[in-house]
Amino acid sequence: MKKLACLILIVVLVAILAACAELTTATPTTINLIKPGDTINGVLVTTGTAESTLIFDLPCTHKDGIDTCITTLGNLTIITLAVYGTTPEEFQSNWDTLDYSLTIDDHPIDLPAFGTVDFVHERTGLYMRAYNVALISTDPITLTMHDIGSIAGESFEDNFLLVFKPVVDDPIQPLSTAFDHTGQHTYTSETTNFELLLYLPGEYGQEAQQTWPLILFLHGFPNITKLDWVRIKPIAVRLDNQLEFPFIVASPLHAGEKEHWSQPEVMDELLTLLAELQADFNINPQQIYLSGILEGANGTWELGLAHPDLFAALAPVTGYMGYPFTVPDNICDLKDMPIWAFHGEDDTAVPLSAEQMLVDALRTCGNDKIKFTVYPDAGHEIYLTAFADPNLYTWLLEQSK
Repeated sequence: MKKLACLILIVVLVAILAACAELTTATPTTINLIKPGDTINGVLVTTGTAESTLIFDLPCTHKDGIDTCITTLGNLTIITLAVYGTTPEEFQSNWDTLDYSLTIDDHPIDLPAFGTVDFVHERTGLYMRAYNVALISTDPITLTMHDIGSIAGESFEDNFLLVFKPVVDDPIQPLSTAFDHTGQHTYTSETTNFELLLYLPGEYGQEAQQTWPLILFLHGFPNITKLDWVRIKPIAVRLDNQLEFPFIVASPLHAGEKEHWSQPEVMDELLTLLAELQADFNINPQQIYLSGILEGANGTWELGLAHPDLFAALAPVTGYMGYPFTVPDNICDLKDMPIWAFHGEDDTAVPLSAEQMLVDALRTCGNDKIKFTVYPDAGHEIYLTAFADPNLYTWLLEQSK
């Protein structure tokens, strides 16, 4: 028995040694990087063209730390992070510090194989460069993206979903035809030059006497030329494919330069549009709210100050008045106005002080209805967070003239 046991032990040791030898001589596992022309779950991974859509120009929503962006079938979409600067030298300097990797559905991408694309972003005027990785699909599908890296020593890590959906035919109609179309659709004003997105709640019109609160939303950024760009703004983007938002929401498009909402002739047009909306729809005149981001927040402050009698509350996000930033002499005309302002602590485009001075001045005037939320360690992108907060809409509904 002892001899048999020793024999078995020797056999086992030989087997273990053989397995170890096999492990030490095995070929290391290689990772197959995705290159141009490959596919992921039937989606073609290729290079973009001058007509490609940039992922940050898509309608996106943010929830639980994940951005979900919608593109259409057959739409070639560049999906990589873009490095930017206000001058070619600045963006080149930022690019030189970039450390970046990207996976799609856990497939790592060979970024250098796709090359890069340089451009001046049409809406913002910023100089940009991105790896030229583009996706196109002919079938509905959702892909998961994960990018990680650093720029100028600042680390980032993001998860986002890209959803491919069929094209929705939503032709622009006269505003007076909207009363029997619930949801969000595109219209032309019949008394102004505005095109606009208009949202009607799903229950709109079911009770003839029921009136609804209205949010008039002013987009940010200069040189907006298409309603598709208004549609990716933080109120409008949440209204596609839903009917339960308890407001009428009007989001007009205005193409122009910075501070364009505050130009007297544009503010006059907004008042005319507001009158048209009140004539065509069941709007509660005691619950009309004005809100906007960046240049639209400037318009919110300016139009609210010029006509405080029209609005039940203001909600400017990353706002300011004047340039250089200032406090108007008649700021106390808003001493009774409920206002909830929002700003990013580290905003460099519109510094926190630009809105802080307005809030402080109104508190000095005796306005005890003003709220000011400052997001720490954040820039002007805080509008995504502000308009995703359900407390904002609860607060608005509590305000009435």
